[in-house]
Amino acid sequence: MYLTRILKSKEENGALSIKILILCGLISLCSCINRKVDHVRIFYLPEGLNVMLPIDSCDKIYYHMDMLKDTIISDNSFIDCLESLISNLEPSTLNNPSYDFRIRCVLKSKDGSKRVLCLGEYFGTAYNGRFYEDNSTLRKFLKETIYKEIDISDVGSGLQEMQH
Repeated sequence: MYLTRILKSKEENGALSIKILILCGLISLCSCINRKVDHVRIFYLPEGLNVMLPIDSCDKIYYHMDMLKDTIISDNSFIDCLESLISNLEPSTLNNPSYDFRIRCVLKSKDGSKRVLCLGEYFGTAYNGRFYEDNSTLRKFLKETIYKEIDISDVGSGLQEMQH
C-alpha cells in the first residue's frame, strides 16, 4: 500500500520511485523471516512549518506538541524498506553539523528495544544519536508516507483557528 503511492509521484521522480519500489520488494522477500521490528511510530511536524529556534536535538521535537502529529505503521513492506534504507546510511563527515529536525521515527522491536531516526525537512539525518550523510531516497520515502496521509480538511480548520 505505501509503496504503490511512490509510483504515483511526479514524473520527474519516476525513475527514483521505481528504484525504491524494486529495492523494497526485494528486501521484503528476503527479510520476512528475521524481522525484529514490530512497528514504527513516526512523529512529525507539518511540512513547511517555521519555528522560532531550530530543532537541533531529536528530543526537542516534543517541544511542539501542539502541532506534532504521529502515526504508527506496522506494514511489513514499509518496515523492510525503511530498515534497508537506514542500513545504507553513511556517517557524516561534518565535525559540527547543525540540523532542524522535523521527523522522528521510533522503530520498536518485538523485544521492547527502540531505535530512533530523525530527519530535517530538507537536510539533516541522525540515527541513534549519531549524525549521517543525507539520503534523499530515505527522506522521500518517509515524507511521501507521512504527508500524503494528511487530511486536507485539517488544513482548513487550522487556517480558521489562526484567523480568530
